[in-house]
Amino acid sequence: MYTKSLKLIVEEPKDRQEFSFIKESVEMSDGTKEKRYYIEGPFTEANSRNRNNRIYPLDEMVQQINEFNEKFVLQHRATGELEHPEYPNLNAEKACHLITSLKQDGNVFYGKSKILSTPTGKIVESLLRDGVQLGVSSRSLGCLDESTGIVTDFQLCTFDIVHDPSC
Repeated sequence: MYTKSLKLIVEEPKDRQEFSFIKESVEMSDGTKEKRYYIEGPFTEANSRNRNNRIYPLDEMVQQINEFNEKFVLQHRATGELEHPEYPNLNAEKACHLITSLKQDGNVFYGKSKILSTPTGKIVESLLRDGVQLGVSSRSLGCLDESTGIVTDFQLCTFDIVHDPSC
């Protein structure tokens, strides 16, 4: 029996400049105001060679995004970390953002994430307030054809906030 070997694959969209950082002031039930930070922009792309020279087929990407939305985003469980860990699973202790929406526009999938009040989320918030340019990068398992750069049989794990453009 042939078993495919899945490896951890991390990706970053082509242009970080497309990300918006939003600060909202929300009035709480006790009358106080709370500031919330969000990052919004293109989270991933299909049928196009990305910064890591990889291509994700659109049909597989649509399937994975739909499943991720159903299992994680709509259940308020779609967390991500700061930088990419070397493991595919989600670690709540290191969560820094909660993905609140993922929507398709052609081959691009746009997302919005709320920065959490966790210790790692506070680091992200500080970086954003101080003007550091951050981006979002996908984390998945999949099969990569090294000669073509095409990724197949992939399973989307999450999206992480990243600083290093070479990831």
